[in-house]
Amino acid sequence: AEAVAEAEEGASVAAGAIDLGGKGDTQRFYVRNLGKLGEHHLQDYFQRFGRVTEVALVRDKKTQRPRGMAFVSIMPPAGETCDSLVEKLTGETHTINDIELDIQEALAKPVKEVPDADLPGGDGPKVGGAAPGGPEPPE
Repeated sequence: AEAVAEAEEGASVAAGAIDLGGKGDTQRFYVRNLGKLGEHHLQDYFQRFGRVTEVALVRDKKTQRPRGMAFVSIMPPAGETCDSLVEKLTGETHTINDIELDIQEALAKPVKEVPDADLPGGDGPKVGGAAPGGPEPPE
């Protein structure tokens, strides 16, 4: 199974996401096929696998409606590793209220880069020639 870094374009993680804090090693999962399930359903279900530290539904940026996917972060119980938790969750079928979930290991939360204020546009250095519509690069 491929790891998923972020949800589809045009989506945002819910502002009302459940963040339960927690220190130490946690494993983040990308959950699809949620149907009408809410954060509380995921919280209740996944707590059997460890301490749930975050549940965040992915919502449409414009309508704020859930898009049927979420990120869930779980701290494995004592004596268990993140790797064994990944195997357990991705290797089994999980069903909540007759809805079969699609669970994948997620990559760590992406770190937002701060634009370089010294460059026009703040996008950082340009690589690969001139900007579209600009003069051709010298040869």
